[in-house]
Amino acid sequence: MSPPVWFVGSYDAPPQRHGPVAAAAHARPMDIATPDDQGPAPSRRRVITGVLQAFLDNAPDQGFLILGDPERPDEFVQFKRSAGIIYGEVGSRQWDAPERRRPLSPDAEATLAREGFTHGGVEKNHCRDELAQSAPYLAELVDRLVAAAYGRDFVDAPQVSSDVEPVCAAARSLGARVRPPSPGQPFDRELHYRRLWEPLRTTPGLAARAGRALRSNFFDQQLDTEDVLGFRAAVEAASGFDELPTWAQDWIRKAEQGPLQVRLRPPA
Repeated sequence: MSPPVWFVGSYDAPPQRHGPVAAAAHARPMDIATPDDQGPAPSRRRVITGVLQAFLDNAPDQGFLILGDPERPDEFVQFKRSAGIIYGEVGSRQWDAPERRRPLSPDAEATLAREGFTHGGVEKNHCRDELAQSAPYLAELVDRLVAAAYGRDFVDAPQVSSDVEPVCAAARSLGARVRPPSPGQPFDRELHYRRLWEPLRTTPGLAARAGRALRSNFFDQQLDTEDVLGFRAAVEAASGFDELPTWAQDWIRKAEQGPLQVRLRPPA
């Protein structure tokens, strides 16, 4: 499996889904500067800051941005806007065929966890939500995440992919390489959301806690329909939290670390 991207139409993990293209850009990323805008690394920082500013200014709900290494396609940091929240992921390098996967070291995972990025693994990226909506902060964070995960500085010419046209335009104007997003697999949105909202057949306390988790930002962004079905089956086979498999307990705890209700009512 090739490294995942969010986009056009499926819930492969990280979920690929459609996000409407924003209107014309109103930001001017070329005017954005950082205090240390000198030399190769700050030049990269200026590009990343400008692209992130265009993303924050123009991304609609479900809009995404990927900053990647063109020579190492399994190494990337990606952002998405969901219900007004900025959500981020660091590539786990575990999306390829098993013999080509390159898991992050325990030290790298520990450093990412200190930045709040957790729950990475096989076909799961290290994720965090509710990131500060500041382009200079996020640009600095990208450098820290790449160094933590991959043990090197980010490339001087990162590759940009986004479904938000003003972001692509800003990237081009700043001299960054732009790669169109990959097409995703068909996604049955109605079925997926029905699985999130259907009542759980278990004890009232567990049903309430697991139901809140199902409608959390973590489940919305990180898990596909197959994951949701597996989680529901595990919950309905248990009569209490302690009887759940460890992975299901971990998913509930992760959901409770972030916003629990990104949707206040079932979709129409």
